[in-house]
Amino acid sequence: MDKKKLKKLAEEIRSLRRKAGSVHDRELVSIARKLGRQRVKTDGHPQYISDLRTGRITIPSHSKPLAYRTTLNILDELQTDVFYWRESLRSRKKDPPDNLQTSE
Repeated sequence: MDKKKLKKLAEEIRSLRRKAGSVHDRELVSIARKLGRQRVKTDGHPQYISDLRTGRITIPSHSKPLAYRTTLNILDELQTDVFYWRESLRSRKKDPPDNLQTSE
């Protein structure tokens, strides 16, 4: 993941917010997967977990578009993932690489 990809994903999320009443589950699943989330086997609706942070996102699987509030809640969680990715990239940039040798 890099800053360019994160910026593009953040724009996708903003775009989906504008059409929240007509978003299908596959659009949200696509973004979740791009953010590194993986599907977990459950008895109910599909859930997605991340190695980056704790918690699961449930994305209901329906043939019709998802409900307005449901879509916004899922997009809030995905936006939080973008935030965590940005923070992760910043901390990696600040940490010096382990393989640098110092001359003595």
